[in-house]
Amino acid sequence: MLSPAARLRAQSDFDRTYATGTRHYRSGVLLFWRPTSLGVARMACVVGKKTHPRAVARNRQRRILQAACRAIHPSIHASADIIVIYTNRANVLPYKEAVDIITSLCQRANII
Repeated sequence: MLSPAARLRAQSDFDRTYATGTRHYRSGVLLFWRPTSLGVARMACVVGKKTHPRAVARNRQRRILQAACRAIHPSIHASADIIVIYTNRANVLPYKEAVDIITSLCQRANII
């Protein structure tokens, strides 16, 4: 689990990131990010009910995304709010593939 300082929690932060952030998409994963002046990258992972209607599958996918974000977080050099959203309804994204996709999205956004 990410440290409490590295987690994005407040609804107002989510809303600001969605409204003013930049989005990048690849293989069913959508990354929103917005620069901040906090000095630390804060991350959140979202898997909606429309993507996985059953809670078991939704929570499993969220845990995989959180583990991938935890692995990537130390290499993020930017102070930013980052939201990772899984949108593929077809299947569960494996951990290794999640790390690769999120890393490439962060590189495309120039935050790694």
